[in-house]
Amino acid sequence: MKKAYLITTMLLMLLLGQTAQAAVSLTYSGGGDADRYQSATIDTDNDGQINFVMETNIWNIVSANGTVTMTWDNGLTVDISLTNIQQEDPSGWVHAYPELWYGAKAWNTLGPASDGPISLPARLGSMNDFTTTLTYNVTQTDAHYNFPLETWLTRDTSRGETTVGSDEIEIMIWLDFNGMQGAGSTVGSLTTGGRTYNIWRSDAVGNGGWEYFAFQPTSPTRSGTVTINWAPFIQAAQSYSNRANWENLYFTAVEVGTEFGTPDYLQTNLRWTVSPLAFGTTSNPMLGGGTTTTSATTSTTSATTTTTAAGGCDCGTCDWYGTDVPMCCESCSGWGWYDGGCRRSCVCPSSCEGGCVGSQCGGTTSTTTTAATTSTTTTAATTTTTTTAATTSTTTTAATTTTTAAAGCTCDSGCDGTAISPNFSQNGSGQYCWQATSGTYINSWNVAKLEVNDTDYTNKFVFTSSFPAKIDGVWYIYYNSSVPWGHFELNN
Repeated sequence: MKKAYLITTMLLMLLLGQTAQAAVSLTYSGGGDADRYQSATIDTDNDGQINFVMETNIWNIVSANGTVTMTWDNGLTVDISLTNIQQEDPSGWVHAYPELWYGAKAWNTLGPASDGPISLPARLGSMNDFTTTLTYNVTQTDAHYNFPLETWLTRDTSRGETTVGSDEIEIMIWLDFNGMQGAGSTVGSLTTGGRTYNIWRSDAVGNGGWEYFAFQPTSPTRSGTVTINWAPFIQAAQSYSNRANWENLYFTAVEVGTEFGTPDYLQTNLRWTVSPLAFGTTSNPMLGGGTTTTSATTSTTSATTTTTAAGGCDCGTCDWYGTDVPMCCESCSGWGWYDGGCRRSCVCPSSCEGGCVGSQCGGTTSTTTTAATTSTTTTAATTTTTTTAATTSTTTTAATTTTTAAAGCTCDSGCDGTAISPNFSQNGSGQYCWQATSGTYINSWNVAKLEVNDTDYTNKFVFTSSFPAKIDGVWYIYYNSSVPWGHFELNN
């Protein structure tokens, strides 16, 4: 039986004094390590104690034209204007992570920043949940980025460049994003604090091979004020983790910043602001237990699919963010091939109309797939969390295209679609037909079909300069996704 508990949550601002620190600024201008790794400590009340550390953290850029400027003046403003970026890892999807943080960040020996109500690092098994509140605004002019809160869960409290290892964990909570997705693959979803997040997981990221989780919102927002309870995210990640002894991991720091970049998109124009982070305490255990009630239901269904199509296309291996994932990979949608690996989603070539069957594309095969659906509801004293494990099913059918009215339109309902213009986006499942006359590029992910004038651009980033010719002055765009995390965008 669930019980009600009286919880007192004390929200304590880190602005403790009347005298604020004078403005301080850092500027990266395309130079070497000293330029890439600048930092400054923030003492918001001039009491001699560090509240925050800000870092340029240009970790994957060897050189670039332009600047990254970070200015603290009772809040942080970051202006990024870079072109001709040369990456240290040319296949990397992240160029840098300019950031502000509180606690004891694992990757360096700066700080710690500990002038606040939360003592970090702290062992998960003995700490309570806490909240982080921030007001932010992201201005996207020309960027592929995410804007997350982040922490590292480590086995001890030592810090330095080689601290994070294979039995440790990175957790990101995205608030906003454009043109990027998490590493690995989606494993489930989480609904908490009025938002739903798709959970991305990768088993081995970076040179250390640590476990990675990213909580990607189904409805990202460019600006607002948000309060995050950490326990629902920590507990959801633990439920999908294959690392042991989470109670002995240390929650090290709270970071906020922007990852930006792709292997192809070697320029960025982006501006964001964030208020001083505020923290609140609760009496709920971080890992649950005590007053937490968990219930689970599992149902199993089977589906049989028969596919008849051309065969003979061997499946390959995909690489995303440094992780090999076996899948049908004869051709690659998204960004293309890098270092023998395929970035983003991989699909069978059009000649294999049957899709991926077993170890080949196409062929005549009967396949029975059993998928388990698990629903877990966790109720803590002040938090209601729903974690739903991913439902996996395989259904392979030959493609069917209906063309109505004008050439190039693949909408079943005809070509009288809605007119759209740049800075348009669509998220979620459904079928849509749009008409566009302008725009610089399109991008899509997790869609079953995305076509422009009957040309397939499913799950690809494509500049409109490579589009087929307009039909009567119009590009007809067809969108079809069966999952709530499908996405399409048309931008300048």
